Amino acid sequence: MQGWQSLWYASEELKDDTDLAQSAISQSGLALQCVSERLRNDPKFVYMAIQQNGLALEYASEQLCGDHDICVIAVHHDRHALKYVSQSLRADREFMLKAVNFDGLALEYAADHLKEDHAFALQAVRQDWRAVDFANEKINGDSSLVA
Repeated sequence: MQGWQSLWYASEELKDDTDLAQSAISQSGLALQCVSERLRNDPKFVYMAIQQNGLALEYASEQLCGDHDICVIAVHHDRHALKYVSQSLRADREFMLKAVNFDGLALEYAADHLKEDHAFALQAVRQDWRAVDFANEKINGDSSLVA
């Protein structure tokens, strides 16, 4: 295969070919957008893609965007993958604590109740002081966040 982008023009049958998909994803995780729905719902292929590029989570099935283990890996590679993580995980304190420990700026994607939680916001700010910008207004002015 010349490049993974050639999958854009491939037949549905070729987009569902596991060997071809594996080859494309090994070139770029973003190739996940070109493979069949069946493969976008296969944890093995999604895992391979997000190892290449965390933002490939955008092209994973809705079900896998709610999978704790898959999403932790994606967010570890790129905090912006949180845009594609399910709302339930973005509201889950344990999951989001892992995210802000990787990158405090992940606070940007946390559910509102976590942004309002002083201890949680403090953890994010300790990891990256710029996370204070994403804390809820009610606690943003709290000097203990930046002290």
